Amino acid sequence: MREVRHCENCRATLRAEASFCSSCGSSGPAVFDMKCPTCGNDNTEDAQFCGGCGASLSASMVRFKEAIKLGFRNYVNCSGRATRAEFWWWYLFGVIGFCGLSLIQILASVLGVGAGSTIVYVAGILTFFIPPLVRRLHDTGRWAWWWLLLSFGPFGLIFLIVWCCQQGNTGFNEYGPDPRTYRPGRRKADLTTAS
Repeated sequence: MREVRHCENCRATLRAEASFCSSCGSSGPAVFDMKCPTCGNDNTEDAQFCGGCGASLSASMVRFKEAIKLGFRNYVNCSGRATRAEFWWWYLFGVIGFCGLSLIQILASVLGVGAGSTIVYVAGILTFFIPPLVRRLHDTGRWAWWWLLLSFGPFGLIFLIVWCCQQGNTGFNEYGPDPRTYRPGRRKADLTTAS
C-alpha cells in the first residue's frame, strides 16, 4: 500500500513522483525511488528498512547460490564489477568442480580415452576463472590485463590474491556502478557521476 504524501507547506496531496507541490510550488519530501525486494513497497533512497514489511534495504553480501547464478550469467563477461563475496564463492565452486573434473580426467587417462580432452579441459578452466578475476580487478579500479600476472607464478599470484581480497571502490568507477550498493530497482540518476 502506497503512503499518501502531503506538502509540508500547504498540506496539499502530492503525487508519488512529485518533487514540487502543484498548489504552492514548494519542494516536496523525498521522492520514493527504492523498491523493497521483498514486498515491492516504494521507499525513500535513504531508508534503511522497508516501511511496508520491515525488511532490510541495505545491500547484503552475495551468498553462495546467488554467486553461482551470477557466475553463470557472466560466464564470459569481462566487463563490469564483481564483489569479493561473488568472486570468492565462484572460485570455491570452481575449485570443487575442478577437483571433480580432475578425477574424471585422471580416470579417463588411465582408461586411455582422455588423450584429446586435455586442451578442451584447460580452455574450459581458463574461461571459468579469468572473467570473474577481470571483474574483481575492475571493482578495485584496476586494469583488466593485470590478470596476466599469473604468468609470473607465485609472485604474480600473491599480488592478485591481495588485490582480490581488498574492498572495491565505493560508488561508481570507470568500470560501472558499485555492485555492493546498486540494485536494479534503484534510479539510474544515483549512478551518473563518476568522481
